[in-house]
Amino acid sequence: VTLIFLICGIVYRKFVAINLPWNIDLVPMLMPFFAAGYCVKSVINSPLTKKHSLLFVLAVIINQGVNLINLKFFSPHFIDVYSNAYGNYILFFISAFSGIYAMVLFCKYFDGKMKIFQYIGRNSLIFLGLHSFVFFIARMLLDKLNLSDIVTTVGWLFAIVITLAVLSLFNEIIIRTPFKFVLGK
Repeated sequence: VTLIFLICGIVYRKFVAINLPWNIDLVPMLMPFFAAGYCVKSVINSPLTKKHSLLFVLAVIINQGVNLINLKFFSPHFIDVYSNAYGNYILFFISAFSGIYAMVLFCKYFDGKMKIFQYIGRNSLIFLGLHSFVFFIARMLLDKLNLSDIVTTVGWLFAIVITLAVLSLFNEIIIRTPFKFVLGK
């Protein structure tokens, strides 16, 4: 079923390519990620071993290597689902799935150790829904203050910290209002 959705999504994006409201046209292209999440469930429920450490390193190498090849040879400038810029579909999914697997192993390693990840996970609706908007504003603010050019990586990390702080504050405000039902609280 997932493969049929994926094929329909590819055909739609290639031949019709009309952006539908709420990006509903992206759903078929993203269905394999739901299937991957279901398949990775066994890793989440198993204890970590040395084998997982090796698999993490291998997954990161595959993710970055395949992504680099995809960007260099098949995509003009970037990979972006919203813009229908996948490069090579096979390389896109190999890179994405290896990245997902690496991220699951990374999070499994820190399971229960880092409260910030647990907080974001419990409140993911706010973080997933608003992070790009807040991050964009944070980057603009840092640019205006000439703080983003100090060291690019430090500027990005600073923008991430600002984004997390703003979204955490926004989440706490929503939880304390009559609108907390929006978050399922």
